[in-house]
Amino acid sequence: MCDQKYIPNLPLNPQGYPILKCTPNAKKLKKAYRGKGKSVSHTILSPQDVHAKALENVDKNAQKDESAVLCEYYIQCGQYQGKSFKWIIENDPRYVSYIACDTQPSRGSGIESQHITANLKSLVSYAENFSAMKKMI
Repeated sequence: MCDQKYIPNLPLNPQGYPILKCTPNAKKLKKAYRGKGKSVSHTILSPQDVHAKALENVDKNAQKDESAVLCEYYIQCGQYQGKSFKWIIENDPRYVSYIACDTQPSRGSGIESQHITANLKSLVSYAENFSAMKKMI
């Protein structure tokens, strides 16, 4: 298993499921995003570039641990754009559940849409490494 700093600190209920409550920080971001809407422009990175960026933030000893590297991936779209996967799980586990249950297989047909879809699938993959999150999704 990976170093503790790469594992999300997730409050659990007595049954071992994540408490599905947004933190104040997550609520603040949601509120700000609603004010901006989808008009925010940004560069969408390829999955390879996201991975390379994550490797830069992981200790050399942990670079072979998939969970440690995914922890340092960041979301590329939506209300939590720019936040790490670990941050999202710690601050809004319900968002991960929403992404996992989203039946829409793609966010469009362009290359940027493919990159966003890959990014969201990576978020779900990271969450599935933790039993409490796996129970939920």
